[in-house]
Amino acid sequence: MTNSRKVEVTWSDPPERTRRDDYDVALKQVKEAPGRWARIRTTPTSGGAYNSRKTVNVRTAGDEHWETRVGQLEEPTADGDRFGLWVRYRTEEQIEEGIGLP
Repeated sequence: MTNSRKVEVTWSDPPERTRRDDYDVALKQVKEAPGRWARIRTTPTSGGAYNSRKTVNVRTAGDEHWETRVGQLEEPTADGDRFGLWVRYRTEEQIEEGIGLP
């Protein structure tokens, strides 16, 4: 039996990256208000909130200003969500003082 999928090298540029989503919009807004925490997503489970955090951490990798936290909401949302993702863009002073880091 042979593999019907052929592996070959074709030199070409990839398509333009046009993806823009809610995370891009939210992170831009957070960056415009440095030093302040913002909850940018709620989910019914902690797993959903941690998956969202992973997505944000990948997008902000390499920039030490970004900090993310997952936590349980004090009260569920109207949709029944119980967990949230908070994000902030730390100021230089917060970075120097180590504010927010364990």
